[in-house]
Amino acid sequence: NKNNKNAVNPFSPSGLNRPNQSEKYKAFSTNQIEQMLNMYQSDLLEIAKLAKKKDKTVIIIGAIGNVFWPPYFSKHPEKMSKSNVEYLNLKLNEVEKNLKNKNFSIAQDQINEILKISPNHAYANYLKANLLKAQGNLEKSWSYFVKSSDEDGFPHRALSKINLLSKKISKNFENNLVYVDYPLIVK
Repeated sequence: NKNNKNAVNPFSPSGLNRPNQSEKYKAFSTNQIEQMLNMYQSDLLEIAKLAKKKDKTVIIIGAIGNVFWPPYFSKHPEKMSKSNVEYLNLKLNEVEKNLKNKNFSIAQDQINEILKISPNHAYANYLKANLLKAQGNLEKSWSYFVKSSDEDGFPHRALSKINLLSKKISKNFENNLVYVDYPLIVK
């Protein structure tokens, strides 16, 4: 907490500051993330070609980050004013309290309002997923958990696009690559 001088900053030895709950930018640009995905695709294609050449089978297990873990931080719309960011964060805190107190209908109205303002907000999607899960709607909650992971401001968890690439390449090399849809198993 930047306002509390006695707060412990676990990032201080590294010289880094923990981002706010909502930040204007992600840790990596869209282009950087796309480059990582392109490198992954290139590497997997090379593995597939080697497996085919040597007549071997490679098992590809779908990656799953801990989608049930909250995002590191969230990106809010770039043009959002400071006061609107503060309002957004206040509303997120209210949703947390209402979820904790099992005031689900109030939490649902609040989270829907937040997602209208910032539909790709990772933490808002995470809260929506938890709300749906608490209401017993696991199937519907899954897409919000995945979106929360995909939209994390620091995408250190598996992006769903990695699994899409793995499935696609496995289909093209079906005699040599076997894709195990682990996220579907977890779901």
